[in-house]
Formats: sequence, C-alpha cells, structure tokens
Amino acid sequence: MVTGKHRLSVKKVQNAKKWGYLSDGAGLYLKVRKSGAKSWAYIWTQDRKRKEMSLGSAAGAQALGLADARKEADIVRSQISAGIDPLAERKKEAPKTFLEVAEMLLSKLAPTWKSHKTAEQWRKSLLNDCKPLHELQVQAVTEADCRKVVMPVWEKTPETGLRLRKRLERVLSHAEALGMREGRNPARWDGHFKEAMVGANKIERKHFPAMP
Repeated sequence: MVTGKHRLSVKKVQNAKKWGYLSDGAGLYLKVRKSGAKSWAYIWTQDRKRKEMSLGSAAGAQALGLADARKEADIVRSQISAGIDPLAERKKEAPKTFLEVAEMLLSKLAPTWKSHKTAEQWRKSLLNDCKPLHELQVQAVTEADCRKVVMPVWEKTPETGLRLRKRLERVLSHAEALGMREGRNPARWDGHFKEAMVGANKIERKHFPAMP
C-alpha cells in the first residue's frame, strides 16, 4: 500500500471511474463525479471546518495533469503554512465575465479545428446565441440563465439547440478548470437539460454525429 504523498499514478487517474475522492496524499484529491467528470481538489481543515478548493479539471482538452496538479497543491499548501487562506486569495482576483471565458476557450480550441465551418459554428453559438450571458460574471451564471439562452433555440431548431447546450457547458467547465467557478455545471445534461429537452436523444441519433 502506498502511503504519504504521491499515492496516485497517471494510470490510476485515467482509469478512475467510481465516483468519490481518491487521495494523492497531503491534501490533494482526484474528485470523480457520478457523471464521470474528473477534477482536482485540495482539501484541508481550518478552524475545525473542512475546506475544499478546486484546482482544475482532470480530464478533457484542458485537463491538468497529475504532475501539474501536484504543483498547484504545493502552492496551496505553502499559502496555508504562511497563514494565508487560498480561497480568500482567489476571490481577490478580478472576476471574469462569461464572454471573457468564452473567448479564452475559443482561442484554445481554434488550433484543433480542421475547418473554418467548425470555427464559425462555435463562434455563432458563444458570441451570438449566448449574448445575454456575456456581461455576467462566469461564477454567477445559473441554470435559469442557461435555459433562457438554450430553450428558445431548441424549440425553433432542436439540433442547433443541442449543440448550443454542449458548447455552453464546455465554457462553464473551462471556467471551473481555471478555478473561476465551483459546483454543478448549470448547463449540464443529467439532472437538468435532459429533462427539459424531451426527445433529444432520438433527434441526436437520427440527425447528426457527435459535436466536434
């Protein structure tokens, strides 16, 4: 049995599927959600209270690798040792708007797209269809905000509405990976839009392939 720091391996992180927390030691955890989404968390106790800080996503295009997650944990650990509250320090940073995060994601995804059409579709979804969200602080975006943007498009053109939801979810996941928001993704499928978009599975299977 591995004890102390560095209990996890890259392979263990990749293969983790059971929801819950896997400890790497010294406060760093791999957090696996019921949906299968993975993220890094640093957990500590201060004034007899449990505190948890997201360090970023552990899967996907913007994933934070195990080595980098350990570096982030070292920074948090040093802050705590110095009597600094990492969560309070993060809140001091200037909050980002939804538009700022969307533009950050677009710039990172651009090199991965094989056609101008894909870029145009993403830009239309995030810069045009999501315009009502642009000035909102990304951590303040709610489920109701997401429905107001997605559902009118879904009701008019279901296929486009489904793609819009996925892209919106991606922006908010990116914000979480960067430590800009925490909690459940308000654009998530399970437990939210799955119930609002009745019949979506049939439409997605019949009309278009997986989103690029």
